Amino acid sequence: VAFVNRDTAAAYGLDPAPYGADLQRVDLNADQRPGFLTRAGFLQSYSHFDSTSPILRGAFITVNMIGVDPGPPDPAATMTPPPMGTFLTERDMVTELTKPDMCAGCHAPFVNPPGFVMEHYDAIGKWQDTDPRGGPINGPADVAFSDTVTKTITSPKELMTELGTGSVARRKYAEKWVSYTTRRDPNSNDACIVDSLNTSLSMDGYTVLQLLADLTQADSFRLRVREN
Repeated sequence: VAFVNRDTAAAYGLDPAPYGADLQRVDLNADQRPGFLTRAGFLQSYSHFDSTSPILRGAFITVNMIGVDPGPPDPAATMTPPPMGTFLTERDMVTELTKPDMCAGCHAPFVNPPGFVMEHYDAIGKWQDTDPRGGPINGPADVAFSDTVTKTITSPKELMTELGTGSVARRKYAEKWVSYTTRRDPNSNDACIVDSLNTSLSMDGYTVLQLLADLTQADSFRLRVREN
């Protein structure tokens, strides 16, 4: 399900003609658009202005949903110029860009693979089978879900199914709500309420409204002192 208007319909492969300025609920292709990672808002936010960014998309998924944080990049690495040569896909270019030793240790096993799986969506979120560089999209990648578990993922739907059925993404979701409402980074003081919300989220019918209500009853929310 998505909400589109005449300005965003085309990003989902829909004819914008029947739509007006107001958002309208639509049912999308369940294989191509299974969840929020396939929505234009996420895809555009984690792209460059003129191309996709497997690195930005992959880093978000790895850190915020898989729960593996490889740490900040080497400052020198962020200044690395694009590699020389002709590349038929953004994936090929990024693979070459992140090949140096100071990059490869994090990018090859953790950051790049989930971003490569999402390459079927262009910079504004439209589905693409051919890369703007001219080559066919190569989506399958070996995604690390922990230091010991790596699975070959062949499609965005498979990636989101793997994330959605696992426990890590659900706990990270609860942790993000606690961090947002307390306006601080996650810490050990919040572990109990995060665990409680995580358990509740596994129950059928549990809503975000209930999550927020339960969160406000936690001691760590009600009794914390200023700046703590």
